[in-house]
Amino acid sequence: MVLATAVAALWTLVAPTVASAQTAATARAEAVAQAAAGQQVLDPAALMAPTCLAYVEITRPEDVLDRILDPGLQSRLSALPGVQNYYQSSQFAQARMGVALLEGALQTKWEPALRSLIGGGIYLGLDPAAEAALLVIRVRQPELAAKLLQTLADLAEVDAQNRGRPSPVKTAEYRGLKGWSLGPNDNHVLVGDLLLVSNKTSHLKAAVDRLLDGPPAASLASEPQFSQARATRDPQDAAWAYLRLDALRGYPAFTQVLHAKSNNVLAELLVGGVAETLKQAPYATASLRATADELRLRAALPRPADAPVGERGWFFAPAGAAELPPPAGTISTILLARDVAGMWLARDELFDDQTNTGFAQADTQFGLFFSGRDFATEVLAELEPRLRFYIMRQEFSSPPRPAVKLPSFALVLEMKQPEEFFKHLLVGYQKIVGLVNVLTGQQGLPALLMEIEPYGGTTITKSTFLPEGVQDAEAAPLYYNFSPACARVGKYFVYASTADGLRRVIDALGQGPTATPPAELWAQTLVQTSGPEAARALADNREFFISQNMLRQGHDRAAAEREVDMLLELVKLLRELRLKLAADRAHLWFELAADFASTAAP
Repeated sequence: MVLATAVAALWTLVAPTVASAQTAATARAEAVAQAAAGQQVLDPAALMAPTCLAYVEITRPEDVLDRILDPGLQSRLSALPGVQNYYQSSQFAQARMGVALLEGALQTKWEPALRSLIGGGIYLGLDPAAEAALLVIRVRQPELAAKLLQTLADLAEVDAQNRGRPSPVKTAEYRGLKGWSLGPNDNHVLVGDLLLVSNKTSHLKAAVDRLLDGPPAASLASEPQFSQARATRDPQDAAWAYLRLDALRGYPAFTQVLHAKSNNVLAELLVGGVAETLKQAPYATASLRATADELRLRAALPRPADAPVGERGWFFAPAGAAELPPPAGTISTILLARDVAGMWLARDELFDDQTNTGFAQADTQFGLFFSGRDFATEVLAELEPRLRFYIMRQEFSSPPRPAVKLPSFALVLEMKQPEEFFKHLLVGYQKIVGLVNVLTGQQGLPALLMEIEPYGGTTITKSTFLPEGVQDAEAAPLYYNFSPACARVGKYFVYASTADGLRRVIDALGQGPTATPPAELWAQTLVQTSGPEAARALADNREFFISQNMLRQGHDRAAAEREVDMLLELVKLLRELRLKLAADRAHLWFELAADFASTAAP
């Protein structure tokens, strides 16, 4: 049982929801009568108060279970040394005993029991104003749920007796239903196939009233904004969530965070527009899809077409980017569509004083590399708001080969006036190489030798470290991973950490776009990572990882090899990882998706 601990945690979560088998029988009879009268509430959101701030529903819990309990995945995870060590721990032994005890009482295995208990869906509403929450679980077998809850109640009674304490189990009648509690903040009742749980007695009673009396005039399900948001839900999604931002903005702490000045340039560059949209969006939604070969998390914020862009207008500059073919051996592709020049100019409004001091210093330093040109208005402003960054597996065709092999990196800039501006980018490269040579010379390291190479109809300017003082050509120092190079390819200018990586980027750019930019796309961040290519790059350093494992973990070589190889196998399972953040005139959305290779047991 690879996930016995997780199952034990689930049992612990369910434990407070104690009810008797007699209560279930009474509840079922009343539920049947309600159904005959057309009064039964089928939508759990109709049991929630209209003041709920957040709502989560897991309508396809078995999709998530199938993904987690996949035999091939569990087989690989169970082979990891850390997991094996846990299997030998006292905590795991106790968890197994607890699960075995419940299996014996229920006369069924834990997995089918869990599917029966939660297979109908899990629904949660949070109402911070009332300091209350309501959990609704639709069970498939009410008899099994009642039996489990009674078993847990009996265990609680026995545990209290053994400890010489009063019984924590309390009961109360309400409208013919018997509710149970295991503590001052635990209130539960099983009504037909619905298990209702709340930390407040009044909240639980209100839910029972809605259930027994039929759809009320005021509930979360009847709220127009909630209905509008829920209409966007895809039935194939396993889970969906809703958050009222208009109410959340009433909390001073949240508002303070939204309006605070940033001290993180990278975070502002990547997600600054999210903070701006959160100031205006009435609500946010999120969804999770789980299939045999994909997990996908998606979150969205509505953006009215006439919504002001505020102080982060640079984030929403029209910036749809054409899709370009990735270079050969690409591990990750990163696309950023941002008006970076606009962000640089708006820095006083966006960042705190300390960060702006850093901007002032950067202005001066970058100006030195571009012949004194103003970095914002005369360098960044000459570039289209589309940046592409590639991480590629590096191959070393000839020595010296570094002992630790790093990927190759390339930055692709798109110029507005390529005939004029590329010269300044080339000069910047030459000055950087000159500065590196000064620094390496001071440390007694080899210098970079600059050369010119014609390639693919363009000219590559490259620099390589002289192979001086290398004692082992197959285990050279780390800096031999780098041979910085640059080239102009039409309207693009490419900086690369290696000449080989630059050649691959030139080949890819020569193929032209594979798709046109999406219409009316105002901002875009796209990250795509290939699991197989990442695994190959890691495998290039297999010997290094094995030696580090032996040194740090104290393993012998055989054990270190098994652990490293198993980690490589897990990386290979991830066929592709995609992250996207984008905005158009109507929405801003975030999506994280993972595509998996076959998880058939090895």
